[in-house]
Amino acid sequence: MKQVFLATIFLFFVAPIFAQFDFCPKVSYGLTRLEIDPTDFETASRPSYSIGADFRMGDRLYFNPGVFYHVMNYYLVDISETGFGNPVEDIVGVKCLKIPGYLGFKLVDGDNFRLRAYGGGTFYQRLGINKEEFGLSKDVFQRRFWGADAGLGFDIFFITFDFRYEWGQAGIYKDLPETKYTTFEVSAGLRLF
Repeated sequence: MKQVFLATIFLFFVAPIFAQFDFCPKVSYGLTRLEIDPTDFETASRPSYSIGADFRMGDRLYFNPGVFYHVMNYYLVDISETGFGNPVEDIVGVKCLKIPGYLGFKLVDGDNFRLRAYGGGTFYQRLGINKEEFGLSKDVFQRRFWGADAGLGFDIFFITFDFRYEWGQAGIYKDLPETKYTTFEVSAGLRLF
């Protein structure tokens, strides 16, 4: 009986939100910066990228989940080596599964142009890193972390663009909770269906 009641609630209240459905494959380019450098290192932002797709479910008010392969790149300088000559430098890329979930509102909802505002969060699952210099391994980084997001997007015909800012809510290094990050990201893709 409980399942029938929940299914009825879903059909009458939740299902109409999903009456309109857009599938959007996208690529993105961003810059990520740590708020506080880890001990014995200095960092600088480097280009990061994502490839994947998101889904928009709803009409004027919509739910926007997605799945992306994401690489956050950091330029690291080992400042503990500065007394022994030139500092050791490298770029470390943290490979992640990126799962955003946003709630959005279409500020302009025309046939060939839409302007959207949205916010929510992004969950990351660490997959690995592309460098293991300085004795770093993937285990130095958090397995899971997340950020709070706000963004604006627009659609012109079937092309979609987004501008998003993210505030990391957890330190990316496992033993350094103060190494939170910020990201500015631009994405482009296609709006299908």
